[in-house]
Amino acid sequence: VEWRPSDTGQSYACPGEPQFDFERRMKGLYSFLHSREEQTIALVCHWGVVDWLIGKDFDNCEMRVLDFETDFRPKGFAMSDEDAAELFSEGERSASSAKVD
Repeated sequence: VEWRPSDTGQSYACPGEPQFDFERRMKGLYSFLHSREEQTIALVCHWGVVDWLIGKDFDNCEMRVLDFETDFRPKGFAMSDEDAAELFSEGERSASSAKVD
């Protein structure tokens, strides 16, 4: 599944991933990364994932060393109160059952 902006007039042959699904996937990724015991993890991803996790721009193929506790600030996207309640009422999934695409 792919994330693409859809709120600024773009048109695509395929509609892409629904926003709510992206939010759910990012919450699962954040929980999974937070649960890891490793001191160093390499995360290779697209801009939308980086933007959600830390809210900063990266250049294409840029590499940075970040500290999870100080640099990761998941911002997500604006959600309605109903969508947020549904997303966060699901409870925390365990790291072993989190599916990250």
